[in-house]
Amino acid sequence: MYVDVDLTADPADVVLRDPDDFGSLKVVVRDSGAGAAALHVALEGIGWLDARGNAMLHTTALKHMAAGLGRNGDWAQGFDRMVEYAASHGWVGLGGSALRAHCEWREP
Repeated sequence: MYVDVDLTADPADVVLRDPDDFGSLKVVVRDSGAGAAALHVALEGIGWLDARGNAMLHTTALKHMAAGLGRNGDWAQGFDRMVEYAASHGWVGLGGSALRAHCEWREP
């Protein structure tokens, strides 16, 4: 799954894509030069950028975004397994309530 962030929109458009893909988590950023500061603002309420430029995404925010796409029940079980896997590799923060995701920067 990935969080699609379109920084070319005003305000930035933030959407969860491929929510059933529990094998990866990333943030895809479409940017026309706004940069990390704009991404930081766009992620407000969903997560933040760490010192290395990775996104830390709140698990509750991801679940909320997925629920808006009609995902619940079995989806939540798959998501919880993904969080457990991430925790076993040290890819979590805030005691497991945030997941680290790399950012892919793309031109619009």
